[in-house]
Amino acid sequence: MRKLLIIFAMVSLTACHATKREETKRPVRPESPEAGSKYERVAAYAEEALYPENSRSGAMTLTLNGQNLTVLEGGKVNRDGKMWFDMKTHKQIEKLYMIDMNKDIVAFFVENSNDNAASFARKINPATNKIIWSTPIYGFNLSQPLIVGNKAYLSTIGFVGKLNLDTGRFEWKFENLYSEGKYNSFSAPEFSETGIIVFKSYDGLTNRTNVIKIDDVKGKIVSKD
Repeated sequence: MRKLLIIFAMVSLTACHATKREETKRPVRPESPEAGSKYERVAAYAEEALYPENSRSGAMTLTLNGQNLTVLEGGKVNRDGKMWFDMKTHKQIEKLYMIDMNKDIVAFFVENSNDNAASFARKINPATNKIIWSTPIYGFNLSQPLIVGNKAYLSTIGFVGKLNLDTGRFEWKFENLYSEGKYNSFSAPEFSETGIIVFKSYDGLTNRTNVIKIDDVKGKIVSKD
């Protein structure tokens, strides 16, 4: 009887150690499935420059990181009454947005002359007053850019895209989306932690909002109204 008890105790102890070894091999599941997700990034919108009320001429003004800037015709940007840098634009600026990237400024703008409009993104180093890169953006009707890290999500008439602000190159883009009044102009893009970028366009002809959803990583359209 004593031998049987000893054998049973040894078997129980061995089984217990085996169970503990198996438990230590099991991966620990995070408390949230989104924990550590690369989509947990800070999103913000570029600052908009504005003309004086009821005017589309003269100087534009904006506040960037607490600094009051004045943008003159031709693209010269003044800070504290002195020229800070020159965007080197050639036509009237119809729309303008800016972001501060440490030592550099990125401007997103629409130039217009005799109803001939074009959009650009341009990175400038104010210290040297040199343009680092300049990238044409398809079309006009530029909406307020969404900035996530070193990426900008942009939209114009019939166009949406993701621009790398380090290189000035598009990581993905979709053109020629305009059709029968759809995707004529977009509201500011919306960022989702699920990795989906949402572009909404109001159609005045049908009185409805058309939506394009894009997988940010794959650069593919998930759905399109």
